Amino acid sequence: PKPRRPTKIPRGINERRLREKKARSETKRNRTSRDW
Repeated sequence: PKPRRPTKIPRGINERRLREKKARSETKRNRTSRDW
């Protein structure tokens, strides 16, 4: 495993970004299945 390098990003921002990414992928899938 790679050595963990200390991240300067606060956990809150990181979680928010991850959540946005997940939501975006989900919405994309839903959009492709529903609208198109």
